[in-house]
Amino acid sequence: AKHEWKSLEELKKAREYILIAALSKRVFEIKDSKRKSLLYRDTLVPKADESLQSTYTAFEGGESSFIDLLDSERSYLQFKLSLARAETDLMVANAKLLAILGDFSNTNSNHILSGGKDE
Repeated sequence: AKHEWKSLEELKKAREYILIAALSKRVFEIKDSKRKSLLYRDTLVPKADESLQSTYTAFEGGESSFIDLLDSERSYLQFKLSLARAETDLMVANAKLLAILGDFSNTNSNHILSGGKDE
């Protein structure tokens, strides 16, 4: 019985370590996805849009080629796609964390999932 009890204790400890590792991974994924989302939303997409508008104006004025305009449009769309991917990654990571933790109905889950920062 003592060996069985010790075996169960070790199994419990191993499961705790697995859970802690999974939680740490999900928290990292959430923070990383949020950082990327903010970078794309607040910096890269606006800069790409500004560049696209500038290239469009230059194209209208005959100072830029159609290829330049297409390249600028492609860059803008790639940044928009990257933003959508980062936002999707954030939602998936949040869902995976919720699956690990269970029901958050009695807590402020938005505060926890946003990395502890109020939005």
